[in-house]
Amino acid sequence: MVINPVNVDVVGVYTITYNVTDSEGNAATEVTRTVTVEEPPAEGEGEPPIEGEGEPPIEGEGEPPVEGEGEPPIEGEGEPPVEGEGEPQGLTVTADPTQFTVPVGASATFEVVVSGAQGVLSYQWYRVTPDDEYVIIPDATDGVYTLTDIALEDAGEYRCEVYDTVLDETAWSPVFTLVIGTGVPVGGMLGLALASVLTALAGASVLRKKK
Repeated sequence: MVINPVNVDVVGVYTITYNVTDSEGNAATEVTRTVTVEEPPAEGEGEPPIEGEGEPPIEGEGEPPVEGEGEPPIEGEGEPPVEGEGEPQGLTVTADPTQFTVPVGASATFEVVVSGAQGVLSYQWYRVTPDDEYVIIPDATDGVYTLTDIALEDAGEYRCEVYDTVLDETAWSPVFTLVIGTGVPVGGMLGLALASVLTALAGASVLRKKK
């Protein structure tokens, strides 16, 4: 015989009793079992955890982002530098003006500006011949070179050579051009002079014929 008062719809502790008797009327030892009926778990309670849920966070995960982190980079930021950009440019010689037109007997001053220098600078001025040969001008060893009492033969081209002792580097100035008179180069002046002489000779010849 089994006495089972358990009601699964009612929370509580129940005792179930088991009594067994054989056909001869011999009773077995009575056995009892205790059954506890509990409230059903709330939804999701007792379910296996979702993968990763309840695990310790990965380092840095969930922390507030560092200022600027994750933002799109500013244009050009972090890009490799353009070749040659930011590198020292070396010795550079510039000048302005480089074209001079002066009358005979006047003066002209050539001046250079040097950038990128690191050591002591030395200067040497040259006269450039029509054959593109460079002739040293004695005692012209400064950044400024002045011609005084200019004559027709001073017309032509000039350049300055600059040397840096630290860079062990030489740089040249732009070409300075000197024109005598009203803008006619010395070649033109000589041509006009020659034309004048020929005209005078022709005039003298004509006069002789008239006599």
